[in-house]
Amino acid sequence: MRIMINEPDGRISGIVVGKTVGIDYDKYFKFKELQGKSGKETIAVLQEAIENTSVGEAGDYEKLITEKMLNVLHSLLDMAKKNPEGIWRVS
Repeated sequence: MRIMINEPDGRISGIVVGKTVGIDYDKYFKFKELQGKSGKETIAVLQEAIENTSVGEAGDYEKLITEKMLNVLHSLLDMAKKNPEGIWRVS
């Protein structure tokens, strides 16, 4: 899944979240809900997703996945803050 936001200078920032067997990303965050929204509109949503995602006492595999998901969410939040007028595209 590609998650991109356009920058003021015309470039595009983004990340690719690879599909991993047995992982339900929607458990952490519904990335497709970013589609068509501005960075500014999604800052609070991304912050809430980060706050609601905890590593806790999960097993090693689940802990690893949760930590990776937190890294993705933090990256998206940084992009939204840097590009508040940018529009998200998810494919």
